[in-house]
Amino acid sequence: KIEVVSSGMDSGAGLRLISKGETFYASTSELTKKSLLKTAKALSAGVSSKTPKIKINLKPAKANVNFKVREPFANAQEPCFTHFVHKIKRPPSEVKIEEKVRIVKEANKKARSIDKRIKQVMVGYGDSIRKIIIANSNGTLAEDERMQLLFSVTVVVKEKGILQTGTETKGGFIGWEIFDEFSPEEIATMAARRAILMLEAQKAPAGEMTVVLSSSAGGTMIHEAIGHSLEADIIQKGASKYCGKIGKRIASSLITVIDDPTLPNKRGSYRFDDEGNPSQKTILVKNG
Repeated sequence: KIEVVSSGMDSGAGLRLISKGETFYASTSELTKKSLLKTAKALSAGVSSKTPKIKINLKPAKANVNFKVREPFANAQEPCFTHFVHKIKRPPSEVKIEEKVRIVKEANKKARSIDKRIKQVMVGYGDSIRKIIIANSNGTLAEDERMQLLFSVTVVVKEKGILQTGTETKGGFIGWEIFDEFSPEEIATMAARRAILMLEAQKAPAGEMTVVLSSSAGGTMIHEAIGHSLEADIIQKGASKYCGKIGKRIASSLITVIDDPTLPNKRGSYRFDDEGNPSQKTILVKNG
């Protein structure tokens, strides 16, 4: 059965202040000039009042990628700059709720039919549109618009008291056309087969092993082993094991890691990052 169907809209603004290497943050859900000024004053209360006041002239930032460009705002009172939008063939907002419920039920039915050992199936569908504006004291004014769709199936199997789980998730900054590539039944089948594979798998012996990883399967490991240690604030504090390692070997010569948020329709892609910097392809590790 369908347990939860919900929709809503959230809005707000976050203000960040950096002083003497420390970062302070405050937010408000009221998008008015009065509320923003109140939040800014509260945020800056603990910082020296000797900081000189400056006038900032905001200029629209130039992006490195534009998959699709809309016309600037028609309302002259609003800032005029272009949106970045991934190519969406069929926006989820144009799909009736009944159709969204239908694909959830189809996936649930398919998953339960695959094996009698399947004890529980959870299917989730969600879509959202995020509109983001970033303005900073360097004079940068940047905007991003992200339409996201996610469809997930989780299957729980049980045999002889042993439980295993399989999950398959499809989505990204993409529209309803994703189901032309992956049907709800196919996604459900992938999740069920993964759970069954885990249930029937032999227990791995302890010890050091040689493993082979698919290029599409090592994301989490790379994220933990490299991603966090290359975060700018960690580097600035000298707390990363990669500090001072540019040009030096840190891995096998078979390893190349690329950070590329310019790829179309991917969940990690964006026009500008949360600092207002334009996205770009960056080679983090090249041949080790």
